[in-house]
Amino acid sequence: MPELEPNVNNGKDMDDATKMATADKLKGEGNSKVKEGDLKSAKFLYGYAISMIEQVAMSQEKVNLLLVLLQNSALCCNKMSDWEGSIAFCSAAIECSPKSVKAFYHRSKAHFALKKF
Repeated sequence: MPELEPNVNNGKDMDDATKMATADKLKGEGNSKVKEGDLKSAKFLYGYAISMIEQVAMSQEKVNLLLVLLQNSALCCNKMSDWEGSIAFCSAAIECSPKSVKAFYHRSKAHFALKKF
């Protein structure tokens, strides 16, 4: 998984349900930042949410949320021309869900931009 920007606590003192709820809230805040055009803040919020749910026990809910967060992070990277970052997030998303069309799409855009085809 790509390197994420550091954050203070990552929810280490929360139970799994609270971590998932907080990560989902961070995803929503990230989505709002994308709509405002603040991609750097959105990517940070998605990264914070990813780091929080990494500690959560495996479940389908976790996989679904993680997949969305990784794809959204890749989208931010693509829009900021951070092609290597996009490839890293997409590869992690594909590892999470091998049939993720969005992850393959965003990764192919990044490879194309880097002329890796």
